[in-house]
Amino acid sequence: MYLQETNLKALELLARFKYLSTSQFIKLGLASSQPAVSRILQRFFKAKKEKDESEAKLIKSPLINKLTFPLDPKRGKLENLYCLNKRGATVLSEYLDKNINEIEYLKGNTFFAKDYAHRVTQIDYYIQLYLNSVEHNYSIDFFHSYYDKQGANRSNTSQTLEARTKLYYADGSYYIPDAIYKTTETISDGSQQEFYYVLEIHKNHDSKRAIETIEKNIKALDEYSLQKKYNYEYAHKVIVVFDTQTARDAVFRRFEKIDYYLEFGKLFELIIK
Repeated sequence: MYLQETNLKALELLARFKYLSTSQFIKLGLASSQPAVSRILQRFFKAKKEKDESEAKLIKSPLINKLTFPLDPKRGKLENLYCLNKRGATVLSEYLDKNINEIEYLKGNTFFAKDYAHRVTQIDYYIQLYLNSVEHNYSIDFFHSYYDKQGANRSNTSQTLEARTKLYYADGSYYIPDAIYKTTETISDGSQQEFYYVLEIHKNHDSKRAIETIEKNIKALDEYSLQKKYNYEYAHKVIVVFDTQTARDAVFRRFEKIDYYLEFGKLFELIIK
């Protein structure tokens, strides 16, 4: 199957980021305007016009899926999101000469409208991280999200699908961070150093809930949950993303009063996005 260069790039971006909107494609340099991105994406859904046809025909098996959402009472019309499907992953694996298992795509649709702002903010964070890695020459070895699953869901196996970010505590209980990612950077002595991060997205002004999330992360730090999962010997950092300065400051004031703040506070970074 022939793909134009921009369409191949679109598939590669979707394999990396899972979901993307038109504005996010623009941030990533697929094209410089909304109409240009739309023309690129339309090629996945409509076949090229033949000379004797008045309209382009719909492609029965497009390589990507388009997700649309109802009007949001607060945010108005939400951008459509696009994601790679199995056929798109298969075509991309052939182009890149990779095994299909090396191409990440979403199996099934578990995207709910109420999760839109949370998930889009997380993808925006990943996009900025990716662009920063290109500018400053470090690698993102992986970026796992709470909606990424691992395991199997076939009836003939006892293994079930579970979130790739699940972290276990010593008593067997667990919690699921919004994302876990790893970078490799060149440090001052010229050697390569791995760094692990937990990402949490806080999309409202409920400081109590944010503190509960922070406490879950403190417990994971205290019990080396991430270190055991990834066989990593150093402490990781926790990034908490807020909507506003007001929300961030309210949580920080409460965070400073937690017993473990002096021990673990330096491992947390509370930011606004």
